[in-house]
Amino acid sequence: MKNLYKVLCAVIFLSFAFSTGVYAHSSRKDTSNRGKKNTAQKYEKKNKEERKKMRVAFATALNECIQKKAWDDALQLFENLSEEDKNDRSIQNLKIAVLISQGNIAEAERIAKLLEKDYPRDVDVLYTLSMIGQAKNDDKMRKAYLKKILAVDKNNVQALYEQGLDYYKKKQYNKAHEMFSRILKTEPDNIDALIWIGQIYYMQNKLTDAEQYYTKALALEPQNSLAISELARVYSESDRMHDAITEIKRAIELSPDSAHYWSDLGSYNVQIGKKEEALAAFSEAVKLIPDSYFVHIYLAGLNDDLNHKEEAIKQYRIVTKLYPQYYFAYESLGVLLFEKHDWAGAADAFLHALNYAPKKTEYAVMYGLCSYKAGNKKAAKDVLKKYLKTINKKKDELDYYLCRLFIDFAGDTDVNLRIQKLKSESDKLPLLFYMGAFYQLKGKTRLAEKYYIDVSTTEHPGFYEYRLAVSALKNLNI
Repeated sequence: MKNLYKVLCAVIFLSFAFSTGVYAHSSRKDTSNRGKKNTAQKYEKKNKEERKKMRVAFATALNECIQKKAWDDALQLFENLSEEDKNDRSIQNLKIAVLISQGNIAEAERIAKLLEKDYPRDVDVLYTLSMIGQAKNDDKMRKAYLKKILAVDKNNVQALYEQGLDYYKKKQYNKAHEMFSRILKTEPDNIDALIWIGQIYYMQNKLTDAEQYYTKALALEPQNSLAISELARVYSESDRMHDAITEIKRAIELSPDSAHYWSDLGSYNVQIGKKEEALAAFSEAVKLIPDSYFVHIYLAGLNDDLNHKEEAIKQYRIVTKLYPQYYFAYESLGVLLFEKHDWAGAADAFLHALNYAPKKTEYAVMYGLCSYKAGNKKAAKDVLKKYLKTINKKKDELDYYLCRLFIDFAGDTDVNLRIQKLKSESDKLPLLFYMGAFYQLKGKTRLAEKYYIDVSTTEHPGFYEYRLAVSALKNLNI
């Protein structure tokens, strides 16, 4: 979690601060001991030097353990400290952070509660307890401690930041804006707050204001890849695609391991029709996040558009495994398999699509059609008969009779008349494909051609049946 990562960053900082004596107890001379012998003074100086060396060794070793995530070894380091150092409040806070990272939340909370009892107004202790609440998925506890921090210090940046994020996640953008603005009153150069206000304005479609805050952040930190990428997003939303691509490429140069930046580059290239460039960008993104169904969807669609059909099929299969409820992937997979005459594979794809979208009668009909083409008449009729029982005949009369058409192989004139009565071309044309497919199954090739041509000559081919009609015509050598 991001906040726990921040805690660990603090651990590293505090480790070195501890090693240099920032958290050491007072080392001022005791004037009452001016009369001590030189030997005692030398002994005291030597003891301090030894203790400083031990602290440096502790800090160095702790930092190494944190970098390696060797939490057990890190905790053992605390056991080797002197009793005085073990009881130091800052050192105990360090130990709590390591315990959180190790996953030993119960022990971390026990120590933190003891610290809170002794130091009820210590904001570091209170913040640690809020992080424990987060680690426990106890949002009530986390928010309660954030409020306690602000009661002690109304301008505490960490607490304001966390509350700002909470409001942002709830889409309470005005309240989130208030929190981040309060941070800027205390720390006008706070990069995170500037970027978050920019994102708030972006979500509110106030693109000019968003651009202003991203620009402010970049004036302070020109190499901030997040601010650059968000500025690119603003450019893309305001039709400045050249600038958007230039900026997102700059973000990638700074953070080449950011899959989100590669995805943004791919999306921007899709918007301007540069499909090869988009494919290259998404191919980089998927190396970094191989389990992202979102990226695989883009890869599938782009490969399909670029006529890399086998790769498109591969990518859609991956999508169906990563996110099976996204039934459009099964639909697209079915279309591609239909085009290559893999009837059994297409039938299986449309059946899966139907399972996730049971109201889509066309998926049931496509399963039946592909099963017939695969020579599996029994499976086709069994599924269609079962599906027919789920259709409300009075409400979805046309769906009912279309489904019956592929069971009884009769009633085509009636179904055709019902289709022709539809006023919307977008409703009518997809259904005409099924009429063509029906006549092709019956061996009435010329009649099938007529319907396929009607579908394939539309000026708005925004439905998958268009592709099926084109494929069918090619198969008929038309």
